[in-house]
Amino acid sequence: MEEEIMRKRFFSAGLLTALLLMGCSSKPVLKAKEIEVSVHKELDLSASCFFDSAGKSDKVTVKSGNLDIQKLGTYAITIAYEKETYDVKVKVVDKEKPVLKWKKDKLIFKTGTDADKVNSAIRENAVITDNYDKSFQDLPDMKNLPKTEKEIIYDVQVKDSSGNVSDKSTLILQFTSDGKKKENLKQERTSVSITVEKNTAKSEEKKTKTASKKDTKKKDGKSSDSAASNKEGKATESKVEETAKNNDSSAPSKQENSNSQSSAEKKPKPDANTGGSSGNTAEPEPVYPPEEKLPVMTVDNFLSNLLGNSGRAFSTYDEAYAWANEQVKTEGSPWYGYYMEIGQPFDGNYANAGDGSTPWTVEFFK
Repeated sequence: MEEEIMRKRFFSAGLLTALLLMGCSSKPVLKAKEIEVSVHKELDLSASCFFDSAGKSDKVTVKSGNLDIQKLGTYAITIAYEKETYDVKVKVVDKEKPVLKWKKDKLIFKTGTDADKVNSAIRENAVITDNYDKSFQDLPDMKNLPKTEKEIIYDVQVKDSSGNVSDKSTLILQFTSDGKKKENLKQERTSVSITVEKNTAKSEEKKTKTASKKDTKKKDGKSSDSAASNKEGKATESKVEETAKNNDSSAPSKQENSNSQSSAEKKPKPDANTGGSSGNTAEPEPVYPPEEKLPVMTVDNFLSNLLGNSGRAFSTYDEAYAWANEQVKTEGSPWYGYYMEIGQPFDGNYANAGDGSTPWTVEFFK
């Protein structure tokens, strides 16, 4: 009886030991074979991002791969963890909405203002920024502008190449008889949506080729006309010479008539702006209240409230990235082991707001 009990205990202990050994030697399993990372953001190398069983402080190492966090796409990398390697796909995505802001919330035009001037003023008033896409379509032309006093509520949304849609941004357009602001005007609402500007290189190439063909045809036509003209000219010269021989006495009078006709043709017409009979000077059309000259944002006048917690501003993205990358990788740095976010703050009080030329700043986070 005692021997049987001992055998059972020995068997149980052996089984437990085997299970423990199996558990300790089991290979960690990936949460997923594909992970997402936001564009321009550093890949989080915490092992817990890849494995459920990993410790909070554990890290993985990227052994190989062509990951480019500045460009959207799916990349294949190989990571190492606990003496094992794993193939992982990293999808760089953009989930940040573009932003549309107006330099002025309201534009005022005089009724009858040229449509091109109105549309140009609206486009110049818009500032579109996005963390990835840099070029967007122009706002579509407004057609059938009001001929009577009216206020148009113009709602616009922007969609980037990843499908992110901006919040609706509203611009007030007033058309008044004197081009001045008025209250309680009849209102009308219109909405538009714009997307990323498409690559027009091929279409431009086609236009160039078409224009080239047209120019060639024109040149050929001119050459033919010139040849025909030369033939006619020679024939005319022959006739003139014969006529001149037979009418020597009449040649001077013909020359005088020719000179008088030439003088009459060269006589300038009265200028409309100098009080001539052509008409009165056209009255210039007001476009919209003149734009105040805004300062240009630089590293030197960068506002402190726009700085990231790094307290630094940089002229280019590359400068900001090089400095920040060194900070997070250098032991002893206050930002060692942190993640970083590099961006261009927007301030509509500067002339270059949203055009990509404003300074960059760095925000660190855990």
